[in-house]
Amino acid sequence: MDGIDTDEVVYITTLVEKNCPVCRSQRIGGSNWDGSVNHMLKTHGWKLLHVGSDWSDDYAGKTISHTVAVLARQ
Repeated sequence: MDGIDTDEVVYITTLVEKNCPVCRSQRIGGSNWDGSVNHMLKTHGWKLLHVGSDWSDDYAGKTISHTVAVLARQ
């Protein structure tokens, strides 16, 4: 598999909300996952590399599923 030339990669998940790494004024992830992905695509012109699921354990050891997107700035 060939690599993709990128300057920066961002991981957006429904599990965690954080500041946009570009403008810092928009919160990305969490319950606004789809709006977050659109923000990175439309506002900042990033490329979508992957959408899928991931699993983590919560504080009680229960496995939880969340949706993820990986985007890159080229």
